[in-house]
Amino acid sequence: MEFELKVGVVNVHIGSKQRRDEWYDLVKSKARLDVCAVTETWLKDEDEAAMRLELNEGEYVWFGRQQKKEQGGEGRGGVGFLVKKNLGAKVVKVGKEGNLLWVSVGKQEPWYLAVVYIAPRKTEEFHRVMEEIQGDVERWGGRVWY
Repeated sequence: MEFELKVGVVNVHIGSKQRRDEWYDLVKSKARLDVCAVTETWLKDEDEAAMRLELNEGEYVWFGRQQKKEQGGEGRGGVGFLVKKNLGAKVVKVGKEGNLLWVSVGKQEPWYLAVVYIAPRKTEEFHRVMEEIQGDVERWGGRVWY
């Protein structure tokens, strides 16, 4: 039996309710995605809590990881997945740097999906995260999408 999955990726700030509504409409009604990976969410803890409540009765679930605040700055970035509930998705790993998130989808032979955000000009972080991803890909074999 073949498993089909319609996946999209966006770089969008979804910290405001209006932005979340516009993005959610795009994912659900226009693109009809099963999974949407998001980078640079700019969500704060209270935004993420509100988003989970907004999605509670719908057909999607949110898995997110907010970037740690840098010294003297705001916590920007952030990554996440909006996934149809019927796919049985679950978080399988949060990256060491906090800007990498893996989920599995599918129940019998799961696929592993990753979303990562690395800010420009962060060469050391890039190399650490890429090394971590390489190890993850080797662990989960050929059923990986990132």
